[in-house]
Order: sequence, then structure tokens, then C-alpha cells
Amino acid sequence: DDEKKAEKKAKADPKDPVSLIAFEFQDNAKKMKTVLNKWKKAEGEEKERLFNRLKELTKIKNELEGLI
Repeated sequence: DDEKKAEKKAKADPKDPVSLIAFEFQDNAKKMKTVLNKWKKAEGEEKERLFNRLKELTKIKNELEGLI
């Protein structure tokens, strides 16, 4: 699943250069927008799964913000 690959990639190492972290931050923001648009259209279990994914992406976003 592309989302799981993105999650592994988005977990940044504090030793990474700021530009790489910034790129990962932007990439994560794009993924959040995509998932949010899918969530708006989804129903039932799919909506719940996407909501949980948004929570995970938000957590990653907060970690990346802390590293910048």
C-alpha cells in the first residue's frame, strides 16, 4: 500500500539535512490533502480507516515540524 510506504519514508531522522525534512514535510502535506478528499467522499468503514490515516499523517507532520 502506498500509504504505508509513505509513512515509513516520512519518519525523518534528526540527522537529515533541513532541506530533506522540508521536502518530507511537503510530501506529507500532499498526502494529507489526498486522504482528506477521499475521506470527504467515503462512507462507513472506509471513512473510519481514512480518518485513522489522517491521524497518523498528522502525527508525522507534527514530528517533522519539530525537526525543522
